[in-house]
Formats: sequence, structure tokens, C-alpha cells
Amino acid sequence: MNRAVYVIIPILAVLTVIASCSSDKSEVKMPEEFDKFTSVYAELSVAFELAARDSLRYVGMRDSILGSFDADTVWLQEFTGKFKSDPELWLKVWEEISKKLEARKDSLTP
Repeated sequence: MNRAVYVIIPILAVLTVIASCSSDKSEVKMPEEFDKFTSVYAELSVAFELAARDSLRYVGMRDSILGSFDADTVWLQEFTGKFKSDPELWLKVWEEISKKLEARKDSLTP
């Protein structure tokens, strides 16, 4: 699980930077959007690890994951923009993503 942390932290940092460019401050629809975002993010983190840092392979996996959740990169940016200035919500997001990754750990271990 420690490797996942090294993958997730940089991705979270990138999303934070992307979100800082967003001006959409509308309320986050909870819990559907929250659950969708944390699920997408967890799956993207797993895909990044499975792609073994092969960017072409990852892009295909990313697009497939986003499609399965009826999401896109714009939605990810907009969602993070909704709570970028709320550290308590960021903590909840991180905790939920961690739970989802922990739940997946056994299914990914050979």
C-alpha cells in the first residue's frame, strides 16, 4: 500500500493545481458526486500503478475508467474546484480514497 501513497500524492497535487485554475464554486452534491469522485480517483490511482508508469498505457486505462463512470477530465477539474479551499473536505476525500484503495488491495495482490 505504501507504493500507492507515492502515486496518489503527486496526482492529488496535480489535481490541486488544476483546481486552483477553476472558478466554479458551486456546492458539491453529496454524496453522489463525492462517491463518484473518490471512486474515479482510486481507480485512476490503481490504473497508474498497473500501467507501470507507461503513459500511453495509462491514458487508455484512464479513458476507459472515466467512461465507465460517465466522467471526463473536465469534470474532475470542476469537482476539485468546488472544494479546493476546504481543507476539512479535502481530508474527507483523502480518507475515502484511502479506504477504497485499501479495499482493493487484496484483489490486486498476486
